[in-house]
Amino acid sequence: MADFQISLDLATLTKTRTYTFFPVEWILYAVYLSEKIGYWRYILIHRHLRGIWCGCICSNQ
Repeated sequence: MADFQISLDLATLTKTRTYTFFPVEWILYAVYLSEKIGYWRYILIHRHLRGIWCGCICSNQ
């Protein structure tokens, strides 16, 4: 924070800050969606790489 000429007192910040609490269901659903999106991303990458690899094999024969 010194780069921005800002001092930060974490002890005061944690005492005065109001916290936002989310229902547990929202957190679980967010984690579920994140896992689903991540899984599909890996599937798409795999399909893309498999297509490139199969294209190279087929064109070399």
